[in-house]
Amino acid sequence: IVADTPDPSVPAQAVRIEVDVEGASTPPNEGIVSVRASTGESCSSTSAIAIVGRLARHACAIAFTSSGDRQLSAFYGGSPAHASSRSSNVNHAVVPLPTLVIDDPEAVEGDQGNTAVHFTITRSHNLTDVGLRAATTDGTAQQGTDYVALPEQQFILPAGGPSSIGLTVQING
Repeated sequence: IVADTPDPSVPAQAVRIEVDVEGASTPPNEGIVSVRASTGESCSSTSAIAIVGRLARHACAIAFTSSGDRQLSAFYGGSPAHASSRSSNVNHAVVPLPTLVIDDPEAVEGDQGNTAVHFTITRSHNLTDVGLRAATTDGTAQQGTDYVALPEQQFILPAGGPSSIGLTVQING
């Protein structure tokens, strides 16, 4: 196994697994490559995606259903011209989907002037895109009297991008 990308991955994300099979004198471009995870998921390939010298590269994809560490192994067989073989194990991590945390700033309303209160929304990791919608809603504070309402806004935090985003609410004094 020469690649398992992305690693780490998240549940339901397709992981592309590439396997090189080397022949003694010619590339083993027939037969089947099967990849199996220690958690039971598997994929297979019957067609090489690239051939270089005596190497045939095969690829398939697995979407893992749960988070956790697992071992990947590959098996090559089914060729009348080439011997069967098995790879060594490769570690692959599947991390949980990201979670969001909103901080809880405190502000004194006062009797005059406005105060800006900044909220930060932070995700647990940035391996995948995260979409969120944010808006203010009345509770013990009332729109107009106690604060300036924020209309619903949609945000996308892209994979590999920032881990947090900030929102500011004006508190009426």
